[in-house]
Amino acid sequence: MSRYATRAGWHFPARAIPDAGGVNFCIFSRDAAAAELRLFETADSDVPSEVIALDPDVHRTFFFRHVYVEAVGPGLHYSWRVAGKGQTLDSTLELLDPWARAVSDHLPREHLVASRQSRNVDLGRPGCVAATEP
Repeated sequence: MSRYATRAGWHFPARAIPDAGGVNFCIFSRDAAAAELRLFETADSDVPSEVIALDPDVHRTFFFRHVYVEAVGPGLHYSWRVAGKGQTLDSTLELLDPWARAVSDHLPREHLVASRQSRNVDLGRPGCVAATEP
């Protein structure tokens, strides 16, 4: 059973946007066949407290994956996992939200991928994305 209630959310703008009832999470991924949002209790949590699998029929608009998570707010730590066609979600790779307000440096660099285009770019401080500011 899920710890948080979720809704479809909306596809624009792409990023985590808090409001009075929760947070809308949205990320752009042209080639995603599957996606999940991973929520963490703290920046140094080793495992997510919640993994929300996004149903492509509900949580996809054009090339955007989105979900609204109720009863969460600013300061929530999160990351994404995304798989392309023919791939499976790989639990060792965390995808950074390029629109995140802050990034934790808890996870080792090999656990992260910024995007397919920037895999060879020095990411600076790797880690789970530390969420949302109003």
